[in-house]
Amino acid sequence: MPLALQRRVFAAIGFDAAVFDHFPLYDLDFSFRVYRAGFKLAVCRDIVLIHESTGRYDAAWEDKKRRFDSKHREHLLVGWKAKEGARASFSSATREDILRKCAPGELARIAAQIERANSVL
Repeated sequence: MPLALQRRVFAAIGFDAAVFDHFPLYDLDFSFRVYRAGFKLAVCRDIVLIHESTGRYDAAWEDKKRRFDSKHREHLLVGWKAKEGARASFSSATREDILRKCAPGELARIAAQIERANSVL
């Protein structure tokens, strides 16, 4: 997850490498602690990002989810469930294929698809 923040926020909060020593959920933990510390926080759901990995919900993810739940239990709603936004993905073998798939018209179509899917979350 891309994070954009002022240096002073990171200096005040920092990553919790003791609990979240690797992917995943370090970003959710950091963002939640920023929110709990009273900083203004926004989540952009209208930006299309091209990212090599779509992630995996495997044993490592489950372990980090247990860590997150345990660490933040007193601040979470009873029975909360992690929710993921909509995804759109494609694979490309060549630079030309990437450029074609990332043409403004194609990205607008993908962004609209994501917006429709996120509207029902």
